[in-house]
Amino acid sequence: MRVHSGRGAYMRSLAHDLGEALGCGGYLSELVRLRSGPFHADSTVSVDRLEEMAQDGSDSWKETISPPDFVLLHLKSVGVTKAAERYIRNGQPTSLSPRISVYASYMEMCRAYTEDGRFLAVMTFDKPTNLWHPDKV
Repeated sequence: MRVHSGRGAYMRSLAHDLGEALGCGGYLSELVRLRSGPFHADSTVSVDRLEEMAQDGSDSWKETISPPDFVLLHLKSVGVTKAAERYIRNGQPTSLSPRISVYASYMEMCRAYTEDGRFLAVMTFDKPTNLWHPDKV
């Protein structure tokens, strides 16, 4: 049986409830998560295979690993200045581009990138102070 569910769904409870409805009892003998967010089971690579790829001398293993910001691509992004980058790296709130702040809602999140395009942090907007707070750097 395949189930497409949202967060918080309990497959073991579903099996139990189906068994009760059928009058025969039900339980899981196996549970395989085929997808979680943007990650799919058909695009996975075993650790052993990754080690083999790393030892063959080529950089092919790099193509199989998702960048750290892959799961955050649904968030808006903003480039930050060197000055703002220093504040963010020190965990201090800072103002960001008016282009992103003017339309931001309270507690909205965004991805911040350095001037050379490297992923830097996840930021949260505090509308009363008009500042962005680094959540994860």
